[in-house]
Amino acid sequence: MGIQVFKGAAKQRARLVGQRNLLIERSAANAARVAELETQIRAYNLVLRSQDIDIDPDDFRPAVPQEHSRNFKHGQRIALCLDALRAAKRPLSTLEIFDYVVAHVGLRFTSPAARRAARRGVNSQLWLYAQRGIVARVTDPKARHDDVAYWTLPATYPKTITTKTTVAPTDKATLSGL
Repeated sequence: MGIQVFKGAAKQRARLVGQRNLLIERSAANAARVAELETQIRAYNLVLRSQDIDIDPDDFRPAVPQEHSRNFKHGQRIALCLDALRAAKRPLSTLEIFDYVVAHVGLRFTSPAARRAARRGVNSQLWLYAQRGIVARVTDPKARHDDVAYWTLPATYPKTITTKTTVAPTDKATLSGL
């Protein structure tokens, strides 16, 4: 097997070590999950060391698991963003789209940092779907400040698209006319 397979296994092992470290820090009540992770880590160690390769699993820094947004169901945030753009007769700023999303979900933020993180999530979703051609940014793409970003649906965008469908207009003239 190629070295990349074993590097991937070592990275997976590092992710498991990171999860284990996080669980140990949080509470001793997670002892069962920690024991399960320890078993999986030992299995990865056995595989990596038995292959006689130049990868030491302990050289990979344990990955820290990232918290995911629990404010939205899967696909709900982008669906609301697309709804806001469909309902608008003009391009909307990131903040206008964010306000629409917050109003329809009924979010209440406990801190400015939580509000900022949710706004960045909306902006990230819009950037991702802009790369796929589902939404279009109508302001300067080099201006990264999301308060001045305006978004719209491309002219070729169908009215009945679902969030799992990827429609990418290939005609650059279509996007330049926005």
